[in-house]
Amino acid sequence: MGFRISGRTNKWVAINQEHRAKFRRAAMLGGGVLLAGIILPLLPARSEANAFGFSESNWELVAPLGGRGAAPRAADRSTRGELAVADETGVTWWRGEVRERAQIDDVRDVAFDSEGQLFIGAGSGLYAWSLPGRPVRRALRGGESANRIRRLAVQGQSLLVASEKGAFWSTAGRIFQPLEGVAGNDDYSLAAFRTGVLRGSEGMASVPHVEAWLFGRRGLVRIRGMQTPSGLRIVGMDRSTLPRPTREASAMDLSVSSDGRTLWVAYADALASRAISRPDESEQEAERWIWLRPVLPPGAAIRRFAAGPEEMLLASDHGLLEADSQAGPFRRVASAAGTSDCVDVREGGSVAIALCREGVFEKGAGQLGTPAASARAAFGEARTAPVFVKALPEDPPLSEIRRRALKRSGLSVSRADAMRRGLSRRAFLPEVSLRFGADVDRDRARDADQAFVSGETRHLLDRSQDEGLALDAAIGFEWDLGGTVFPDDSVDLSRELRQVVSLRDDIADEINQLYFERQRIRARLTQAGPQTQEEASALYWRAREIDAGLDAWTGGWIAAWRSAWRSRNAAIQNGHPVLKRGKAQ
Repeated sequence: MGFRISGRTNKWVAINQEHRAKFRRAAMLGGGVLLAGIILPLLPARSEANAFGFSESNWELVAPLGGRGAAPRAADRSTRGELAVADETGVTWWRGEVRERAQIDDVRDVAFDSEGQLFIGAGSGLYAWSLPGRPVRRALRGGESANRIRRLAVQGQSLLVASEKGAFWSTAGRIFQPLEGVAGNDDYSLAAFRTGVLRGSEGMASVPHVEAWLFGRRGLVRIRGMQTPSGLRIVGMDRSTLPRPTREASAMDLSVSSDGRTLWVAYADALASRAISRPDESEQEAERWIWLRPVLPPGAAIRRFAAGPEEMLLASDHGLLEADSQAGPFRRVASAAGTSDCVDVREGGSVAIALCREGVFEKGAGQLGTPAASARAAFGEARTAPVFVKALPEDPPLSEIRRRALKRSGLSVSRADAMRRGLSRRAFLPEVSLRFGADVDRDRARDADQAFVSGETRHLLDRSQDEGLALDAAIGFEWDLGGTVFPDDSVDLSRELRQVVSLRDDIADEINQLYFERQRIRARLTQAGPQTQEEASALYWRAREIDAGLDAWTGGWIAAWRSAWRSRNAAIQNGHPVLKRGKAQ
């Protein structure tokens, strides 16, 4: 039902206001275009990677994982440039051109000490590995649960172990001291510590000081102690109140910044930091937690975190992100690590490594004289051999890939609009009720009588039986016209559409990542820079893997599009026009 206001004055005012609004919009648009034409030429040009929100840091693949198929877990780099990569079935030690493999089930963390010894934390226990030997299991007191390791923290030769039943400390990696009376037998999942020298009073020697943090089911525990050759002499212990309760969400990572000034707690969607005093300074009152919610890719979850002197790194399931300061913003790194599933990141001063689905990435690997360049040389990658790689086929427009993928997934905008229209029209459809009835009537009677006839008495008996059957049917229609204003299921529909929008954003972001990663691989394969046959082959097959994923999103439409595209090009090259809907193309 519509309403109309009549009258010359009202009509003229409405028309006048409409023209004024159009004039204001046109003036604002023209002013914006003029201002952009003046300012944009004065701004510095941005690279294509940075336009898409990518960092310009140089991260390069230095250790591909290959086709083992096991999920990666952790990675670490020694001071001599050696790499240790752990997956769910074992650990691979990269040492120059030699790779050593140790089969250990359920590996959860790895860490090198300053002497080059590798410690392996697994669900089956703690292992120490020194080449050319094999890993040696170090049994920890506390039973089977104490030997299920969750996290390792190493600094120098000191080692802090977090297990499912308590924590352990070792000064030199040989004697492991259980911290039973201090930290209890809690299930600890994260560990971090820092060391320093506590200056003694006049005439007293300086003492090595340790400050450690453990995260478990009951929150965050801080332990302070003096480091001795035989273990850790505890001088204090307290519990810290986290900015987010443990029952709400568990922490994903715990670390101390490289300068030893800040304690970081990483959650799946946020970061929390707190300033801490140095061991050689007087104890200060703990400052409040600073809460930081970095802008992450849609659907991304933080897994590991590292804070360096000039950068902050986040490893997420949607790529490796980097920021120049605590305030952010975080950007994807401009390599395959920026769009890969990353599980670990480590920062070691001038060198940073990240473990992702494709392998280990290192920052600055392409620069001569950097530790990353030395690592590449240690892996024996020659750059003088000729490279032969097949050209990648053409790709359809990104907008069409997105549209078809969303339509095939049932998340298109038209489907959401149809659901909203259908709910608003449902009130005009009646609720139909159909009712049937049956009425059965039965009547039976008996009469007894006597009659005297011809001098005799006769007994008479009469019987009667009547039956009746009546059937009826009724059809009812009921309209709920109040649903035209506010349908009963509008709240449920709103919640469903919010979930649909979230899923649509996740799928669109995933498709964007895969598409632009493939374009970067195309640019890398076609550029004239140095490239080895192994690296080019790995890039080519990664592009094929991405192509298969995009083709699966669209239900095989990309392969059909390429087939039609090749047919059209072949016809044009042979001098024949391509006919489409009766017209020459």
